[in-house]
Amino acid sequence: MAGTIIITGANGSLGLGFVQAVPAQYPTHTLVATVRNASAEADTNMISLQIVVSKHPESRILIESLDLGSIASVRSFADVISTNISDGERPLISAIVCNVFTWSLSGEKRTSDGYEATFQVSHLPHMLLVLSFSNPLAKLRAGFPGDLEHLVHPPPDKPDEVHDKGFQRYSTAKIANVVFMHNLNRRLRARVAVRRLMSVVNIMMPLLRHLTALCERRRTPGGIWPPSASGLSFMGKGEACWRWAGMSSGETVL
Repeated sequence: MAGTIIITGANGSLGLGFVQAVPAQYPTHTLVATVRNASAEADTNMISLQIVVSKHPESRILIESLDLGSIASVRSFADVISTNISDGERPLISAIVCNVFTWSLSGEKRTSDGYEATFQVSHLPHMLLVLSFSNPLAKLRAGFPGDLEHLVHPPPDKPDEVHDKGFQRYSTAKIANVVFMHNLNRRLRARVAVRRLMSVVNIMMPLLRHLTALCERRRTPGGIWPPSASGLSFMGKGEACWRWAGMSSGETVL
């Protein structure tokens, strides 16, 4: 059955592997490959993405701009996709692959929205994107609770903590993704039968927990994502990523 797959960061190393794998594994699906600036044709990563897409002229791959540093951009993108689906121009969404992150080890960075960049780019827009296609869950109130305000407007780093704070902000954004994933899973169980949410985190390949990414071609992990994102064999399955990687609960800090 045809569906629409959305992936953020389509021109990154993992994204390229994913885009390359989808046409072969799911030829009837429409893939919306989003990048920060689709018009940056001279960008090396964009050239790589265009080369991958050109190898599949019969596929349904659309390259579109999505600036995760702008909440307004995410809302606009979601509105367009929703309208296209409602008008029958695209099939229903079968998967959203949240693949973008950013971090800074040389001091705090802010987005054009004025939020701390690591938390916004790595978590907030992905959460908004997912909720935008989950009607009753999409009604978010404006602003942030007082006890969470420090996540998007943190105090300045102390000079001797700049590097370590960068790691801390990145970890916080990833933990927020995991917490959101589990919360959304619980909500979806009460409404629909389809639930296939997961956090790959650093389990990109079975060897990674023993060695390093140098042992594997960088695009290979992206190529194994499509079945877990859209394959029927993973529908409603829990802990599939853990079983694939051979991990147990005692081997993770979470």
